[in-house]
Amino acid sequence: RKAIHPKDKERVMRELRKSARDRKNTVIRYRIRRKDRVGRCIENRVSWETDDRGRTVAMNGVMHDITEIKGAEKELRRYCDHLEYLAEKSTLRLKESNKRLKRVEERLRESEQWHRKIIENIQDGIMIIEEGEITYINNRACEILGYSREELAKMSGLDIAAPEEKERLLRIMEKSKKTGIPPKDLDVWIIRKDGTRRSISNRHSIVQKRNGSIAHLVVTVDDTERRQAEEALKESENKYSAIVEQALDGVIIVQDETIQFANRASAQFSG
Repeated sequence: RKAIHPKDKERVMRELRKSARDRKNTVIRYRIRRKDRVGRCIENRVSWETDDRGRTVAMNGVMHDITEIKGAEKELRRYCDHLEYLAEKSTLRLKESNKRLKRVEERLRESEQWHRKIIENIQDGIMIIEEGEITYINNRACEILGYSREELAKMSGLDIAAPEEKERLLRIMEKSKKTGIPPKDLDVWIIRKDGTRRSISNRHSIVQKRNGSIAHLVVTVDDTERRQAEEALKESENKYSAIVEQALDGVIIVQDETIQFANRASAQFSG
């Protein structure tokens, strides 16, 4: 009893009295101080012997020196506490990172919504093609081409090209497939779903996405009126050129002191 550490003595005696009263075996751990004043940790396994009448006649105690075990437990507890501290610190950093990520995602989502709203309301058709598949079509492109998004996603340029354009368009597509470079500008007549003919001008550009993949951006403009005006002007020029060429009177056009045109009659007059 004298060897028991003063701070453990009262507890040890209390546990022994309770074990004796209840006649139950118990395990008591406590510190002792040896004669050389070296402290050790002891585990005492206490058991009780009784006589035929059930009276306690003896106490048996088996003691083990658990100093090293207690030291290991203390070190393990300290290590676990440190791990909990690191885990808590990492959790806080992760929560803060998640908050920042959410803010970035919100700003990105707002930016995408804003740009999408702009794209949906511009007068040019916009189409994005990735790995040969149409991944985005704006409303204006559907209006110009005369088909819905779902229909266009399943079609190719040949499907809507006017009959006289198909052979030329096929050559252009085959060349683009071989070189991997789409034509920068392409004017082509198309037949819309309602049967009307329209002339479109496509401008192609290659865009590299953040993940490194390549997307093709196609901007489509309906230039039917311009093409019709050009063809009408050309037809008119050819018509009046033929009339002037067949005229009996000589016709000479001079610009900047240079003869720009002389019909057949004027050449005959001048010899």
